[in-house]
Amino acid sequence: KKLEASPTEDDAEGTGPEREHAMMDDKDAVQSEEVTEQEDAEMPDIVRSIAMSSDGQYGVSCSEHGSLLVWDLQKAEMLMRCKSPAVARVVKFNPHQSTSFLAACDDGFIRVFNIDEMQKLNSYTCSMEIGYHDFCIRSLRFAKDGVRFLTGSIDGTARVWSLNSISQEMCLTGHKDTVLDADMSSNLSYIVTASSDKTVRVWNARTGKEAWTGKHGAYVYSCSFSPDCRRAISASGDRTARIWAAKKGECLHILKGSSAFLTSSINEHSNLLMCAGYEGALQFWDLKAFEAPPVDGIGHGAEIRAAEFSKYGSFAVTACNDGSVRVFETRTGRSLGALPVQFPVYSMAALIDEERAMCMCGDEQGNVTVVRISGCEDSLGKGDTTFQLGEGNDSFQQTGKIAAFRVKS
Repeated sequence: KKLEASPTEDDAEGTGPEREHAMMDDKDAVQSEEVTEQEDAEMPDIVRSIAMSSDGQYGVSCSEHGSLLVWDLQKAEMLMRCKSPAVARVVKFNPHQSTSFLAACDDGFIRVFNIDEMQKLNSYTCSMEIGYHDFCIRSLRFAKDGVRFLTGSIDGTARVWSLNSISQEMCLTGHKDTVLDADMSSNLSYIVTASSDKTVRVWNARTGKEAWTGKHGAYVYSCSFSPDCRRAISASGDRTARIWAAKKGECLHILKGSSAFLTSSINEHSNLLMCAGYEGALQFWDLKAFEAPPVDGIGHGAEIRAAEFSKYGSFAVTACNDGSVRVFETRTGRSLGALPVQFPVYSMAALIDEERAMCMCGDEQGNVTVVRISGCEDSLGKGDTTFQLGEGNDSFQQTGKIAAFRVKS
């Protein structure tokens, strides 16, 4: 399903352009279809979502024109083109099975794909479908147990699913508009949801009953829980991130940002909250000292579409509409290096740990770029970090080296 503009009052009454279109003769209808197909072909093939397996072996991407592609990240090549009856909007790998991923689609269905199975059978279709929303899905996130996952849809509901039972466990109703994000606390007791109805809501994860509602002044794009499960955190287009008491819903802190926030993330090892959004806004807060001023990451000049922590929170990787991917030190906000990309970047996934440092990003023209980052492997208790200049491209900033290869989807 494709999202379209809401009909006008005339259209709703059957007297507008839609009625005129219905009255066209067959020849005009064929011509109209040809024009529509041509317009669709001219629309940019935005890579909507990207995911990487936990071992860094595989990547998957989905785009506006319906491509659902699996990549071999070690060989730097496309492995297969999956078949789906509807456009996939969000993709996520199973955290406990690096060859299995989920695709949340515009027809409301969640489809499970298994890479090993598809290669063995030489068939590139999903292995199963797990329920559906009434309308297209806008968010998908796994719970900490790796078995349950949460989805949010433009039907105004968030739903909890289980890979064990292959079924829906819970449907959360109450939002008045699209659910843009949903998360479950690490103790599996609470669920938090964010919506374009300008509210954040917390629910009892056992009963599905709404516990409380918090309000923002604009769309709430992102939500999560603190590692100790005592705080719910929401980030909004009203230029604030808000800290709520998870049980009762009191607003404990209002963190003022430099611009509207589109994404947020928490790293449990470094106890840092990262928020990013429009006008290159990138800010880090210490979860134990919200009253302290944030650390600003300076470098981007446009909307940051995605931002992710390294495993232990020493670094952050960002992807931006200014056509660049950057690496930042989280404690200082210092930009360590930048990779220029030909087109604005829309989606990204990153993997930085003790053994590897890489990210995968998709742009607005259907390109997928895999970035290998030198000098910032992250380990627990690393302390002061270094980012050494490697041999290679002189066009990169002299504080670091990022090497990349790009493939066309």
